[in-house]
Amino acid sequence: MKKIYLSISIIVLLLIIGCSNPTITSDNKQTVPVVEEKSIDYKLAELIAENRINEMVYSKTTTWTKQSKIVKGYPVYTPGIKEAAYYEFKVMTDDKDAGYILVSVTQNDVEIPEISENGITLTEQYQQKTGLSEIEVVRYNWFESYAQKKIEGDKFTNPNVIAESRNYGIVKVEQQEQKEISKQYYEKNLSYALDVVNNKCVSMYEKEDLNKYYSQKEQQTSYLKSIVSNEITRGNPTPPPRIEEAKDSLRNSSGYISTYGQYILRVGISLI
Repeated sequence: MKKIYLSISIIVLLLIIGCSNPTITSDNKQTVPVVEEKSIDYKLAELIAENRINEMVYSKTTTWTKQSKIVKGYPVYTPGIKEAAYYEFKVMTDDKDAGYILVSVTQNDVEIPEISENGITLTEQYQQKTGLSEIEVVRYNWFESYAQKKIEGDKFTNPNVIAESRNYGIVKVEQQEQKEISKQYYEKNLSYALDVVNNKCVSMYEKEDLNKYYSQKEQQTSYLKSIVSNEITRGNPTPPPRIEEAKDSLRNSSGYISTYGQYILRVGISLI
């Protein structure tokens, strides 16, 4: 009987060890972990972006006008999240480039972490720099990102970096540099993904703060979902008052950087 108990104990121990150890690839690299997060669909993400444009135009706090429209959306990835983590929506005004809105499709980041009212999307910048249209953009934050050729399956363990963002803009990676730079980004992906998986959100926020933020945004999100499902007709953009409370709560959390603050930092870094 003791032998049976001992055998069972050994099997259980091996199972525990097997489950807790990370997957190792054939070249002895740890697989970058990812979570399969519940996400909103493209149509709802686009409506969230459209609603933000309308809110800004309605409140006269933007250079966008009633002629400003979303014309296209691009998926953007982040280490730690299996599918696209964001969509960046290109905005044009009177057929001229007029910036973009980045919408998070999971609750690992704020709903709209980045807005620009001029220029082109990050994806388009990488397309122009590489001369390729079929690329994937991996984003860490406003300042750090890279582009790679499309990869089926695991996008983060074996990156094939063809361009990256540096202090002075988007830079194409020369072929002789790709192996070393891709290795550096693998290590960055692993570190970033572990933070996302363990903290259940991007590292600049606390999950508790994001939960409160999204809880207070639930009324507006339900309203937009009902538009997507054609349950109601859309009217003027009048966000519920608790949305402002949610924003204030998040602003007061540790690590928060406002959109304007991020812009100032970005400009400052680009001038260094």
